[in-house]
Amino acid sequence: MKVAFLNPPRVMERLTEDFTIAYNVSRFSRGVDIVYGVTPPTELAILAAAVKEKHEVAFCDANALHMFAHEVCEWMRDERPDFLVVRGGDATLTADVMFYHYAEAMGIRAVLWEDTLNPLYSQRLMSDFRLKRVLYGEPERKIFEILDGAEGLVGGDIIPDMDALPQPLMDALPMERYVKEGRRNWYSFLQRGCGWGACAFCLIAPSDITHRMRSIPHIKQELEMLKERGVETIYFWDPQINPSRERVHALCDLFAQYPFKWEAWARVDVMDDELAAAMKRSGCFRLHLGVENGDDHVLKSINKGTTADMIRNAFRALRAHGIERAAYFCMGTPEESEDSFRRTMSLIREIKPTTIVPASYRPFPNVPLTDQARHAGMLVQDHYDLALESDCFGTALATRTRHMSAEQLSKWMDRMHALSTRIALRSYAFKPSVWKPYARIFMVRAIRNRLVRRRTPHGQ
Repeated sequence: MKVAFLNPPRVMERLTEDFTIAYNVSRFSRGVDIVYGVTPPTELAILAAAVKEKHEVAFCDANALHMFAHEVCEWMRDERPDFLVVRGGDATLTADVMFYHYAEAMGIRAVLWEDTLNPLYSQRLMSDFRLKRVLYGEPERKIFEILDGAEGLVGGDIIPDMDALPQPLMDALPMERYVKEGRRNWYSFLQRGCGWGACAFCLIAPSDITHRMRSIPHIKQELEMLKERGVETIYFWDPQINPSRERVHALCDLFAQYPFKWEAWARVDVMDDELAAAMKRSGCFRLHLGVENGDDHVLKSINKGTTADMIRNAFRALRAHGIERAAYFCMGTPEESEDSFRRTMSLIREIKPTTIVPASYRPFPNVPLTDQARHAGMLVQDHYDLALESDCFGTALATRTRHMSAEQLSKWMDRMHALSTRIALRSYAFKPSVWKPYARIFMVRAIRNRLVRRRTPHGQ
């Protein structure tokens, strides 16, 4: 049996009648992000490697190859697989589903794999788009049920042993295409689940997704493969690289053996001067931190498990060791107020992040905060609606709050985005090696945001 895997092409957005942009897309387990560099479909490559142990495999990263839809169809016709697995994303669903139906029209049994939307939303997806086979969640064992003839909604598996997973099928990927900030780059995953796993807005919060870590020898195998292929930087895309101090030190001891520079996501509550120093010595140049808010009341309401003081201490330690600090914010949760926005902006000025990424709260299915907002009548639209709108930038508003109307919330988000632009210019204006690859894209995105705000009323 032959099984083909497709990472669909880049997403197009029309800004005006004569102005269209093609965005590179990363389709990962924590949602879809529009990125400046070309991102490897690491999770899909792991799934392909698992299937290759029993079947013939073909792979097409149409996103990296910048293929047009008709070129993807030609690839399908040339390969003529028995099955096609299409990697879906939560904000690219309408585009991704097209390739499912192209395959079915050719007589190829198609599977849509989307692991951000849970069974509730996946059922709506199947009904709305008339899909026969949808795979959700961790796919490496469940995929074989579909290959053996199962149809409908299949998934929900939790794989207990991370070391049982194969290494990504790198030989099938255009590795030279994956470039970030001018350097050959790879996205890696060190674990599944989250060491905290209780943030009220997160997909992991209501589920039985346990925290499981890959062993150091298993990670070392992947690093050796990346070294052979000339990779220069690695982005560890896990919710947190620092579930414990011991884990950080073990990883840093491993990373120090390689020439890679690396970046990762981290929590602020497990961070101090000693850990920052160890990270820096092992090649860390940037950390991405889920700050979410600068108001302790809001942080408590979303069960973040952190405080503003923890945020201050973490950023102080990272700044002292010269590690770049990308601060991410989840704005517009039910307890948000104008005062909490002011406290957040004050905290940003105090902690001096290298960049900030303000995103509107997205009500993921069946998570505590979504249930709370829906019960209080605050949801304007849910995550499934936003996915169908293909809102890749996270600017569409899903809610009002207890203290703010949708219009007030939108105006404050505009202020946060303006602050984000100023901080980015301050951090990178005099670093040509950083901004040169992105100058054109930055200009395009700035124009895009201006056009969108002019044509979209506040609160919509």
